Amino acid sequence: MGIFDILRRKRPIDPAVVPAVDNYKRQMAKIEKDIAEAFQSILGGLNDQDVSVLVAADVGLIDVPRHLAPRLELYRSRRLELERKEGEAGLRVDDLVDAIRLLTRQPWWPDFVASVREKTGIRTAEDIGRWSWHGKKIASYVWECGFIFQTPEAFKNNGPVSVWSWRVDLQKQIAESV
Repeated sequence: MGIFDILRRKRPIDPAVVPAVDNYKRQMAKIEKDIAEAFQSILGGLNDQDVSVLVAADVGLIDVPRHLAPRLELYRSRRLELERKEGEAGLRVDDLVDAIRLLTRQPWWPDFVASVREKTGIRTAEDIGRWSWHGKKIASYVWECGFIFQTPEAFKNNGPVSVWSWRVDLQKQIAESV
């Protein structure tokens, strides 16, 4: 029986378990708040184009432009800090950021990036109109997620979007193409 089974129970919870469940909820809320604040402090003030370029650089699709390099470094260091906090607390956050993190750490990820470059012609930041995460939680610790791409022209004119998706299981630590 996991913590979420305890939270969903219809029968009364053993009073001895209540403080542990409350503590777990507080720790999760604190980590989720820290994540939101960290990413807002990094991405706040950037336009959609710069956020897309930052995300593309983070996943290895392009080299980071000089003007975004400090934000990318900050983004990566904050993400590592949050991972460390999760580990210290013994918690695993079930969110899109974790799903994308697991996805981009797959052994086949560099081959995927190379194939996207080949198919789309992406070489630099100027080739990107929109590059963004997408995701939908389909079960506890299971996400259908990936990336969307629009050329600069398609982005300006609300044109076609390319989508890549995987099913990511955070508990099993696997990602499968959808």
